[in-house]
Amino acid sequence: VQSFVEPGGKGNDFEIAGAQDDLAKMPYALVKFKPDAKMSDISAFLGSNGLKIVGGPTADGVFRLGIPAANAADYTRQIGLVAAQAFTETVIEGRKPVDGG
Repeated sequence: VQSFVEPGGKGNDFEIAGAQDDLAKMPYALVKFKPDAKMSDISAFLGSNGLKIVGGPTADGVFRLGIPAANAADYTRQIGLVAAQAFTETVIEGRKPVDGG
C-alpha cells in the first residue's frame, strides 16, 4: 500500500501499488479455485464472460476477480456464474457496483 502525505498533513487516499486505476476501482469478488482446477478451464471461462483476475493469489490461494457489472443485479448474476463452475471452491462478495444492491 502506498500513500503520499502533502505538506500540511493532507494526504491522498491509499492506492493499490501497481494496479491500473480502472481495474483497482471496478467491482470485484474474492475467489478460491479448487486445487485440481485447470488454468485453461479457468481462463476460458473468464475470457468468455469478460471477467479478469486483478489480484492474487494470496498465501491462501484467493484471487481478486474483477466483475464488469453495471448494476447490483448483473453483479449477483455474474458471481453466481463463477460460483456454479466445477473449478470454483469459494466465492466471497467484494465491492459491488455503485448502485450497491
